[in-house]
Amino acid sequence: MCGEGSPVARDLLDVITLVVNLWLGGRCPISLAEFVASAPLTPLLKPDGGIQPIAVGTIWRRLISKVAMKGVGKDAAQYLNDFQFGVGVSGGAEAILHSANRVLGKRYEDGSLVMLTVDFSNAFNMVDRSALLQE
Repeated sequence: MCGEGSPVARDLLDVITLVVNLWLGGRCPISLAEFVASAPLTPLLKPDGGIQPIAVGTIWRRLISKVAMKGVGKDAAQYLNDFQFGVGVSGGAEAILHSANRVLGKRYEDGSLVMLTVDFSNAFNMVDRSALLQE
């Protein structure tokens, strides 16, 4: 009755395909957009007793994004070619940093402009921004 190849599995796959195609075709009601564009927050306790909110998007958002990228990924990579350094590019962040340093070094030799880099740990809200302001 169920399992791979069963009528239930085929029907489920057909319905999932229909929903994904509605989203990608721009035919889903706007009132449903928040369910794909937002995520529920789960509070995790930090070692210092504070709370760290973690956002986990729905499976629909992940599935729709993956299907969309599967369809346009190669074209997007070719189109963005020299302008995309974040995904699938070895040493991409390092290339951006060196380019920015060259630009700053040539155009702002007087030190009137500076660049601040912050480590990825900021994604988990572990950077003490007040310390940055005190420096």
